[in-house]
Amino acid sequence: MQVELLDPSGEVDNSVRVASGDADFALSRVAGHLVAVARHEGPLAARFCAVLVRRSPISVFVPMESPVRRPADLPGRRVGGAVWAMAEFTGAMAWLGLPPADAVPPMSRSTGGGLLQEACGMLGRGEVHAVADYEDLLPRARRHSGLNVRSVPLGLDLYSSGLLAADRVPADLVDRVTAAVVATLQRQRQEPERGLAEVLLRSPRVVADDAREGWRLVEPRIFTGEPPGSMGPGRWTATAAYLRLAHGLDAIAAEDLYRPDMVAAASAL
Repeated sequence: MQVELLDPSGEVDNSVRVASGDADFALSRVAGHLVAVARHEGPLAARFCAVLVRRSPISVFVPMESPVRRPADLPGRRVGGAVWAMAEFTGAMAWLGLPPADAVPPMSRSTGGGLLQEACGMLGRGEVHAVADYEDLLPRARRHSGLNVRSVPLGLDLYSSGLLAADRVPADLVDRVTAAVVATLQRQRQEPERGLAEVLLRSPRVVADDAREGWRLVEPRIFTGEPPGSMGPGRWTATAAYLRLAHGLDAIAAEDLYRPDMVAAASAL
């Protein structure tokens, strides 16, 4: 099976590219696809065929000496971060039934790494008590803040990201690609250094040690004791409800999010 790797163009755009025929598959955060579905006029002909990161990595970064040890310690504290990260953090606090933290408005309209850098700078200067983002970005937070920081996961037992497939792609090919992606992750687990040189060549701005630590942080969220790549309708429903809350989205039908045939074997999850 020959595979052509395309450079990503942003998660919302990636969903549209898959649906429109510019790509057959994409790795995507669930939140990005939900936003794409919400913005699109009419059905979007792309759905998840596998879940890869099975537990949400949304966390906050705090100085090592911070008294914050669990989500219940966050209400009333000043928390900053990128726009999407703050949305998911605020949604997570509400999902957990906790009072809100004092969310610090973004300093710019950027939603990428630049805003994480700004927020971590605020953490380093003591202007916020914590920064919200995905746990695997801990090494960047440490570097940008100039502090020895640690992560406090919000602990959401909800899906985070997976493999999107275009509706036009036949089921047998979806099965083969899904199996190949899962096998690649399993091989990565056995040989963490495998492919790192190619990643650095393709993305020169990636720091090798960041990639290594990021993998160690995300690995337990991929391999959770459930079959890697499998999906369960119950957790899909909960994930969609949380992300609608976090991002202020209207209700989205389950059939717009995942291929029902791909969850048949995992209906008990």
